[in-house]
Amino acid sequence: MAVKKSSKKAALRKPAARKTPAVQKKYTKTEILSEISANANVSKKEVAAVLDELAV
Repeated sequence: MAVKKSSKKAALRKPAARKTPAVQKKYTKTEILSEISANANVSKKEVAAVLDELAV
C-alpha cells in the first residue's frame, strides 16, 4: 500500500482564525439612501436614481 506523506508546509500552517465582519449591522435601503445623501450633500431622490440605475 502507498502511504501518503504529509508535506511540511501543510504541517506548519495555522488554522484560519475567524474574521469579524466589517459591517456589524445590516442597513435597509432607506438607511443607505439617508447616509449617502447626508454625506454627499445630494437629495435622497438623486441617490435612489443612481442606485436604481446600478440595479442595487
